[in-house]
Parts: sequence; structure tokens; C-alpha cells
Amino acid sequence: MMQRLKLEILWLLTTLVLAILILLPIYNNAIAFPYYVFNVVSIFILVTFTRYIFLLQYSYLFQAKWPKAIWFFLCIPIFIYLLDGLTSFQEFADEVGVRSFFTHLSFEKEKGLGTYTKNEFVFFSIGAIIVTIILPIRLLIATWRDINKRN
Repeated sequence: MMQRLKLEILWLLTTLVLAILILLPIYNNAIAFPYYVFNVVSIFILVTFTRYIFLLQYSYLFQAKWPKAIWFFLCIPIFIYLLDGLTSFQEFADEVGVRSFFTHLSFEKEKGLGTYTKNEFVFFSIGAIIVTIILPIRLLIATWRDINKRN
């Protein structure tokens, strides 16, 4: 169990470094980007839930019933939060424009960073929404296998 906990901490640190590297161009160039928290949450959820879907046997959730049940039901509010954040960002991008965060830069850099920001945000948000739908199914299958192994 201690080995799995160390592996989990290592994965969380790796995910944190990945999130920092992905958001660094936006952080260095944007004037006031209000979607940092949502973006970091989306990256964390996408990477972590994808890892749980494919590598569940190496996580702390492998033989734990209650944490699986908690994550199963937590996916509902997470899904709603992700959908709300993506809708809010899309509404802002359609009405104001993502390039409005980079107006102090040259046109080429503004255009490039605007495209990067929108593509990155939509990619991680939609990916996080998809894995939030798939993870409860995977947890249900894993729990079903545990119950059938014991009987």
C-alpha cells in the first residue's frame, strides 16, 4: 500500500509540472486570464482520471471499495463543474474573443497565443468531461470484478 501511495504522489507531482508547463505561455503573456483555476482542474482531471481508467490496478483505488464509491458519485458534480466552465469559456470566446487577453502584444504573437489558449482550453476541458463520464463505468466494472472474485 505504501508503494501505491508513493506512486500516486509521484503522479500528482508529474501532473502539476505538466499543468505548469502547459499554462506557462498564457501566464507569461496574458493580461488578466480568469480561467486559470478551471484550466488547472481540467488538466488534473484529464490526466488523473485517464490514469485511473487505464492503470487502476496500480493505484490506491484498486481494492478499496469506499474510495471507489466516493469517486463514482463525485464524478457527477465534477462533470457539472467542467461543463459549466467550458460553457463559460466558450461564451466569453464567442462574445469577446480569446485574443483580448493578449492585446498588448504584436498581432502575430496575439493571434498565436489566442489560438493556443483556445485550443488548449477546449482540448483539456472536453477531455476531462469525457473521462469524467468513463471513470464511473470503469470503477463499476472493477467493483463488480472484486465482488465476483470473492464469491
